Amino acid sequence: MKFSLTFPLILVFASCSTVDQQGDQSSRAVAGTQKITLVSHTTDGVTEVKKLIASDREVVVSLSWRKYSAALDSSISEWYGDMARPPAKYVAKSLSVTIDERRVEIPESKYRYLGSQWMNDIKQIGVLENAQDSSRDGDLLYFYINLGDGSESWVASYAIDLVSGVLVSHEIHDAVSFHNGIGSRG
Repeated sequence: MKFSLTFPLILVFASCSTVDQQGDQSSRAVAGTQKITLVSHTTDGVTEVKKLIASDREVVVSLSWRKYSAALDSSISEWYGDMARPPAKYVAKSLSVTIDERRVEIPESKYRYLGSQWMNDIKQIGVLENAQDSSRDGDLLYFYINLGDGSESWVASYAIDLVSGVLVSHEIHDAVSFHNGIGSRG
């Protein structure tokens, strides 16, 4: 089962670039688009936190994992991640976003099916800059989660309105198609 809201993200992503994922201080801007500055990007293996400034707003994206539990997770019929067969060894425990210390509601149904076979210091959260939707007022932040690194890998993408603090889009993509579409392997 693939989840999708009505916003056509893949078309918007095609003209985007990624913000540095190595934890280095970086800043880029293109005329008429938002400026994103990476503040920090850390991981301890089971929790990853990416802090940035987007359109003069402080944004924190955090992803936590836990071990798969048959008691908690057996009702999920389809997993997306880097495993050849479900169940994954690790599953998403939480996905949170704050904008200027205000929590953005990300429904559990938009991340609970994310899985991974590995927990290490690989950074999986990416942020796209220069993405715009001219049909909307306000700035949108586009971020994604890489799930795996091989032929069985996926990307979960999210778009959040920075002004209202609302999740406006979420999609699951084949990782190769997604990264080829944005011209990045980030």
